[in-house]
Amino acid sequence: MVVGLKLFVGVNLKMQKINQKYIVIFIVTVTIFLISSFIIYEILLSSKSQKLLSQQQVIQEAKAHMQGIIDTSSWNSHYGGVYVKAKDGIKPNPYVRDNILLTDKNETLIKINPAWMTRQISEISNLREEYHFKMTSLKLLNPLNKADKFEERALKYFENNLDKKYFYIFDEKNKKFNFMGALSTTKACLECHKQQDYKVGDIRGGIRVSVPLIIYNQQVTSIEEKTTNDIKGVIFFSISLVGILYWFIAMLYKQKNEQDTLLSLFDISDSVLFKWNNDDIRSVAFVSNGVFKLLGYSKSEFESGDVSYESCIYGKDLKKVTQEVIKASKSDVKFFRHTPYRVITKANKIKWVLDNTILVKDKNNKIINYIGYISDITEQKEKEEQLLQQSKLAQMGDMVSMIAHQWRQPLNAISATGINLSLLSSMKTLEDKKVQESSEFIQDQCQKMSQTIDTFMNFVKPAKESKPFKPTHTLEAIMQIMGTQLTNHNITVNIESKNDNISLEGYEDLLEQVIINLLSNSRDAFEDIEKANKFINITIDVKNDTPIITIEDNAGGIPVDIQEKIFNPYFTTKEQGKGTGIGLYMSMDIMKKSFAGDLIYLATEDGSRFEIIFRVKP
Repeated sequence: MVVGLKLFVGVNLKMQKINQKYIVIFIVTVTIFLISSFIIYEILLSSKSQKLLSQQQVIQEAKAHMQGIIDTSSWNSHYGGVYVKAKDGIKPNPYVRDNILLTDKNETLIKINPAWMTRQISEISNLREEYHFKMTSLKLLNPLNKADKFEERALKYFENNLDKKYFYIFDEKNKKFNFMGALSTTKACLECHKQQDYKVGDIRGGIRVSVPLIIYNQQVTSIEEKTTNDIKGVIFFSISLVGILYWFIAMLYKQKNEQDTLLSLFDISDSVLFKWNNDDIRSVAFVSNGVFKLLGYSKSEFESGDVSYESCIYGKDLKKVTQEVIKASKSDVKFFRHTPYRVITKANKIKWVLDNTILVKDKNNKIINYIGYISDITEQKEKEEQLLQQSKLAQMGDMVSMIAHQWRQPLNAISATGINLSLLSSMKTLEDKKVQESSEFIQDQCQKMSQTIDTFMNFVKPAKESKPFKPTHTLEAIMQIMGTQLTNHNITVNIESKNDNISLEGYEDLLEQVIINLLSNSRDAFEDIEKANKFINITIDVKNDTPIITIEDNAGGIPVDIQEKIFNPYFTTKEQGKGTGIGLYMSMDIMKKSFAGDLIYLATEDGSRFEIIFRVKP
């Protein structure tokens, strides 16, 4: 009985979900149909408006032609008609007064009135079978101006509708737009039409203009084709949208299973998925089973609150991690990547991790969750550390040679002082004052040699923690080691600090490694060329709140075809045995990972310029 009830409830719930699915589909389908119908209605309205606009263009064109005829006729009437020479078979119009005029040279001039002028203009246009013009009336003086059916219809329309000034029809059969405008009687008109009993202001006839419809018909055809295509597009889109809707709903029912499958991948990989709540303790809402492999704690220990993720972060890295979370939370970013940091496992083992975090926000843009994708990069960090040490060891051999250069001068001075003391002693002329001066001189030289050793030891011994330092101090320490060697190579080093207050945060020994590598490359480049004035200019400056150390030389530069490769690992232009090919690669890596900065190469006219950029405010 209980089993049957459970089965019935399960089936009933399933049927409810199915019914809900089809109700939603029906509602959305009807909504799409209504929206599509409205869009089609708007398309038809737009098509109608465009056709009306095309008609108005034809009407305006006819009005413009009519106005031109009126202006021509007014000009003619103003002068009471115009006389032209009798030629091309033109004969006097018997319905025009004073229709002939003889000149002093016995030439015959024929008077042309407005109506006759209009007819002649129309005849010229009709030869091209384009536009047709005519001035006509229901009260004719000249039978040749008799109105045809359209013109008669228009003139009667004007008689019955005194407030109307225009009459037109679209003659699709003959592909003509027939237009007639009412012609009002003016004072000048009465000179010829006085016997017809017209008064000023009376409608005495009209001017007919026929415009070809070729362009208009092309526009209408184009509008209709576009309308048809738009309607087809809306119908196709609507049907496609309904189809996509069915597919989308089906996908929603599969989504949970796919999410579960996706989350299960974290259980078998080296990466861990964390979901933290945005509360005071950043409690863990979810964590994948892979957390046991990474940290040694179980999934339930985190989700129950027995263990917090913050307690697993290495103490000296926790502040930095927390600051990065706070900074990202206050900004408008959706995703951010932590600087690699260390975690402590349950077995008290230190591991390095890379943490990519997504900020989940609600509709009010308030953060509700943090989702972190955490990967174990311990092996990668160990390899990087080995590569860093390899780069340091490669520089150490070079630095021993630098120290030898640095020590040669004080050792020679100490030796010369000892010889001088011995000579004076053998000659019985050695005084206590001379012994004291020589002793102080030897102590001073030994002190300088000791400082060189201290600088070398600081370089060899890695810094234990990040701390503030001044780049001017860094350069002074480097020049204690390299200064003499560069001088012996006839290379002038110019150091300019445009801002002595610049202070950087980080591992000073790593920056020393970068600068020594760049200076050594410049020194080696000078060996391949003969140049009288060799120099290396070092500048410390701040541009747009960004500290920059620039190192520029005139050692000939790097060939264009290999400039893009110089930061690749194990790429070198030096002879075999003289270069490891990891100097610039490690320098770039140090700047990006330890100082969040960059190392940029720029070619100059006769050398190279490297810009060491720190993406932090000084």
